[in-house]
Amino acid sequence: MRKSITIRNKAVPIWLLAVIAASTFVTIVTAAYVYQLIIPGTVIVEETVPADYQVEVYEDFACTKPLTSIDFGTMKPGDYKCVTIYLKNTGNGTIYKIKYETEATGHVVSGYKDVNFKPGDVISLEVPISIADDASAGSYSVTVTLKFVA
Repeated sequence: MRKSITIRNKAVPIWLLAVIAASTFVTIVTAAYVYQLIIPGTVIVEETVPADYQVEVYEDFACTKPLTSIDFGTMKPGDYKCVTIYLKNTGNGTIYKIKYETEATGHVVSGYKDVNFKPGDVISLEVPISIADDASAGSYSVTVTLKFVA
């Protein structure tokens, strides 16, 4: 006597279900990667030149209005926008990369900008913000973090 299972009022032999399950397993196996290549390499990391690294942040390119906070205005869930800020290198060392991260409503936007930011230079930086699609109405704190790489 063969055993069967009833699916939608029809008897299906157990051996057929086993074949279906086995073919599903085979599909999973064939979808996996079957080859891996590892390439060895080397890198030389240079020492950071000792310097006095300082950056000041402004609302304007003339650097007359120090920036103490950013008002991103009113936005809706899912919105994305950028606000321009101005950075002045007031130290005595050159900066080559600026990393930024903005966190609001539990959503983080991060990135970087390659620069040749010499002492005395002023550059602009677009600070992005993205509002989570499921953000509730309300007023939120925003955290903007800037990191400078020499």
